[in-house]
Amino acid sequence: MVGETFNTKRRILQAPFFSLWEKGPLDGPALRRDNTRLHPEGNPAKRSQMQSLQVEKSELGSCHYKLAVTVEPARIRQEMDKVYRAAARQVKIPGFRPGKAPASVLRKYFGDSLLEDARDSLFESVIRDALQQEGLNLLRVLEFDATAYEIQEDQPLQFEFEAETAPEMKLPAWEDVHVAKEDTQAKDEQIQAAMEGLCREHARFDEVEGQSLDNQHLMVCDVSFSREGEAGPTIEGVRLGTGAPLYGADPEAFDAAVAGVKAGEQREVEVEFKEGFSVESWIGEKGQAQLQVKQVVKPRPATEEEAVEDLRLESVEQLRELVKGQIEAQNESREQDRLAYEMLEKLSDMTPFDLPSRLVDDEVEARVKRQAEGHQQQGGLDEEAAQQKALEEREPIAEETKKNLRHFFLVRKVAAQESIRVTNADLNRAYQGLAAQNQVDVKSVKAFYEEKGMTSQLRDDILERKVRGFLVAHALAGADAEAKAGAGAAE
Repeated sequence: MVGETFNTKRRILQAPFFSLWEKGPLDGPALRRDNTRLHPEGNPAKRSQMQSLQVEKSELGSCHYKLAVTVEPARIRQEMDKVYRAAARQVKIPGFRPGKAPASVLRKYFGDSLLEDARDSLFESVIRDALQQEGLNLLRVLEFDATAYEIQEDQPLQFEFEAETAPEMKLPAWEDVHVAKEDTQAKDEQIQAAMEGLCREHARFDEVEGQSLDNQHLMVCDVSFSREGEAGPTIEGVRLGTGAPLYGADPEAFDAAVAGVKAGEQREVEVEFKEGFSVESWIGEKGQAQLQVKQVVKPRPATEEEAVEDLRLESVEQLRELVKGQIEAQNESREQDRLAYEMLEKLSDMTPFDLPSRLVDDEVEARVKRQAEGHQQQGGLDEEAAQQKALEEREPIAEETKKNLRHFFLVRKVAAQESIRVTNADLNRAYQGLAAQNQVDVKSVKAFYEEKGMTSQLRDDILERKVRGFLVAHALAGADAEAKAGAGAAE
């Protein structure tokens, strides 16, 4: 479907994407969370840290590097002291104000209890700086075990790690990227189809005297429930029919019981009281439903005049204008999705870059697995057949995955180049919108996102919307410029 293609959400990158080890995420060294560049030369402390690292880089594949790092003892002590000082701010050491005890006292006070935290902090900081020093934009560190290395504060530390990085690319000039805007005015056939849909939604049910129930008609009946001789609730004016059975009744048995019934007759059917039944103690039990047939009716779409009456409007013309406006709003929304998609496709064609090969492989495997699970749950296939069908679909899955990944990296490149950021105000507006949509207070929404660790994903969604809006604006500006140039040439 066109709408699904243009609105493909990031079901990509579901492998552990920014994970370093269990301690938590490691942001890419070349980009902050707000996508601004890090410049170590502007920070003297950072500059001195960087100078204490010796890094040898070797390329293993597309966006895949091995880095051999040597850390001097001074840097090791610096990182260790940082962890001890942070811990000291949380406790009271006799004779010293909080955070003011010297390193020697802190080490004696805490002993070896903080060595694991200090080691994790050291590796996280050093890996971040090593990547930054080599100009690499980290996606994830691969197969690295910090516990495999023994750290001695008076000896240099040497270790290796593999990193997968974001691809490097250079975007073309915006004036060279052209996407034509398509007409979004409502077409007559769209208006007519929408009017017919409205008339079906406001269907009428005309009584047919003497008619027996068949698959072209419905019965209007009062339904009385009972269980083991105990009377239950009665529901009046229920429309039922063959192929439209009473909730809780076996469809085939229901159709057999009511076929041919006429107004004024009764029928009894067996039912099982399902979740939502008004008598909670009966749920899960079996009983009977007495159907007192009041009418047999034939459903038909409402006329346009009847739909106008239901909607409390003044005329068919007014209804058509309202329908036209809704269609054009939907057309415009779809057109903006299409423009953003086509702009990304143009950028992809004009911006050659290699994707991280291991990321592609991991993502394809994850999507094939999800596809197999879908075939099992929705298609009714057994596990082996579902897996085989998903494997047969692997090639188109891989192509779609690569396209989605290219769009993902292009969106972030545009954001970095054009300084498009997600502000706290953007995040608060998103929380407010979610709160209104779900009819809860904003604090509850914010707490939920923070508790589930979903704030980063929300920021990513907001960033993508802002970049897509930027791309659409450029597409529309380009279309306007071309239109003016054409008009000028005609004169």
